Amino acid sequence: MKSIYNEIDQLEKTKVEVSSYKHYAELFFPFAFMAILLLLTEMVLRYTVFKSVT
Repeated sequence: MKSIYNEIDQLEKTKVEVSSYKHYAELFFPFAFMAILLLLTEMVLRYTVFKSVT
């Protein structure tokens, strides 16, 4: 059995190197920050400037 495996090892000398890494970056943080900033701006304007307009 060992001799058979040795023969197979001699026949197949293909090296396979797989080293692919993917780096995913979260891109929603700037959009979430802008959304929170706009909501806070809307609340401030609603209770100060636009309260006297309506």
